[in-house]
Amino acid sequence: MAPTGIGREIRRAVPVEATTLLVGWTDLGHGRSMSFLESAEQVAWDVAGGFPYTAATKSGDTIPVTTEDGLLYLADAKLVDVDLVDTTVAGSEWVTQRSDDDLIA
Repeated sequence: MAPTGIGREIRRAVPVEATTLLVGWTDLGHGRSMSFLESAEQVAWDVAGGFPYTAATKSGDTIPVTTEDGLLYLADAKLVDVDLVDTTVAGSEWVTQRSDDDLIA
């Protein structure tokens, strides 16, 4: 099943044991959005199925996400090797800003 929305922007990656949790915003259209939290494996399935994902980098770029052999890429770089834009904010209710420990739990 395709994710909700018309596209997703990955803003943070949280390594967890053998996977990575990817956090960001889903564009719902009409100026509305909601946060998401997915495993890298699920995002790879979504991308392979044609659902559009981008990633926002600390350098200010927004780059389309692609997949090859189950791994996620931004242009020629593996997604896990790119510095993404978001960081945690203590006490925040936004999923994109919760602590790594909170997201893992």
